[in-house]
Amino acid sequence: VTMLELGLECEESLGRWLGRLIYHLTAAWPKTPEGWWSDYFEQLIVGVKVDHLGSAGTRLALARLGVAKAPGDFAAWARGQACSRGAAALLEYDIEGGPRGML
Repeated sequence: VTMLELGLECEESLGRWLGRLIYHLTAAWPKTPEGWWSDYFEQLIVGVKVDHLGSAGTRLALARLGVAKAPGDFAAWARGQACSRGAAALLEYDIEGGPRGML
């Protein structure tokens, strides 16, 4: 799915495929906190057989889940943390109120 961002002739077709995958995947995701730790969810993720969704797919999946773009101050902090630790992505959550931001 990272091929979507390479500017290939089939980009539109890949984009539609990615959109369908993310639509169905996020529709099947657990609706409760306990569900995220279930055997069902583990098997769902293993069954997808995709290492990652790429940056476009990740943004689409997070948008479907209602995760807004991270505030600027958090994004700047996260970039600094990622650079110093070699992390690929950082998420910040407010457990009571849901996701607060994402980089």
